[in-house]
Amino acid sequence: MTVYVSVTRESCTLLCVYGLLAEHNKLYIGTANINRQWVRKVQKMSKIRLSIAGESFDGTARFLTDRAEHERAMAAIRRKYWMFRPVIALGRVLTAMGLMHDNTGSFEVTLARVSDSLSEDRQIQK
Repeated sequence: MTVYVSVTRESCTLLCVYGLLAEHNKLYIGTANINRQWVRKVQKMSKIRLSIAGESFDGTARFLTDRAEHERAMAAIRRKYWMFRPVIALGRVLTAMGLMHDNTGSFEVTLARVSDSLSEDRQIQK
C-alpha cells in the first residue's frame, strides 16, 4: 500500500511506501532508512496528514525512540508484511554480525477523530 504523508505546515507531500499498520487505534509507519528526508521532516513537525485510498486523515506522529516500542511496531509490521520477512531477517542477521547498520525506524500516529478531519476537509473545499 502506498501512503502519502504531508507535513501540514509545509506544502510538500512525502511518499512512504515501506509499511503502514493499524493496531490498537493507532497507525504505525515503518521505514528502512531513518535518514530519508520525509522521516526527518515528520520528526521535526509532528502534525501530519495521511492520504490513504483517496481519504485524508489528520494526525500527530511520534517517532519511536524507545527500542522496545520500535521493536513492537516492527514486529507487527513483519507480521502484516510476511512476504518481506526473508529480507528483513537477512538485514537483522547482517546487523547482528556488524556488517550492516540498523537504520530502521517507526512512527506511531494518533489520528484526529475521523469526523473532525472530514469536516475540516469539507470546509476547505467550500
